[in-house]
Amino acid sequence: MTSKVWTAIAFRETAECLMTPRGGGGTLVVVGKPDAEGQHYTAMAGMLKPEVKGFSSEAVEGLTSGMQAPPLEGISDVMAEHVGGDLVLGLIRKYDARPRQL
Repeated sequence: MTSKVWTAIAFRETAECLMTPRGGGGTLVVVGKPDAEGQHYTAMAGMLKPEVKGFSSEAVEGLTSGMQAPPLEGISDVMAEHVGGDLVLGLIRKYDARPRQL
């Protein structure tokens, strides 16, 4: 791999397209991130902190601090890998009830 990349999927509580809730707090997110050598990927889940919205290098570097490997809050079977030049992130998310919007 020539460069390290990461990806994330967040789950919104409303139809508004916001990185974190308007009233403050974090957003549930699953992150696929490379190891220090950029050869192997780890998937983690946790809360996206509001500070990350500014994309400062410190905030992005600390993106996964406090996150853990799933299962977490209905998220399981998470995988992250680099395949044929693409970063692939997969997961299963279980809901207690069908969401009004997907």
